[in-house]
Amino acid sequence: KEQIAIDRADEALREDLLRVAEDMDDQGGDGARGELLEARTCAITRLLSKARVQRSTADVPKGILCPLSHRIMLDPVSTPSGSTYDRDFIETHIKTKGPTDPINPSEKVSLEKLVPNLSLKHYIDDFLEANPWAFDEDTYG
Repeated sequence: KEQIAIDRADEALREDLLRVAEDMDDQGGDGARGELLEARTCAITRLLSKARVQRSTADVPKGILCPLSHRIMLDPVSTPSGSTYDRDFIETHIKTKGPTDPINPSEKVSLEKLVPNLSLKHYIDDFLEANPWAFDEDTYG
């Protein structure tokens, strides 16, 4: 509901700015000036949309971000010590840095001991369904 209200507010602002451009043209403003104002209107709209997304990124729960990639985990797995990572990143860590848990270096971990964290996966899936903007990996991390 909040997203719909924000989208409507953005659209209303865009319409207001375009109306100003039309009024300028109607009052004898040259076409180039109106086109410039319309270009500025589009730029402002893009800026507002980007700001809205940046505001939304503060709403990403920290617990769904992989401590290695700082991205939303798509395939969360837990180590025997209880740390959770995105599978691709912990597997790469194990293969390149050795069989240690990055958060708990004294704990040994192997690929075979990684366990899917299904409850977190379901939570993340629900979060992404409710917040499709979060799929854009440039918006968080």
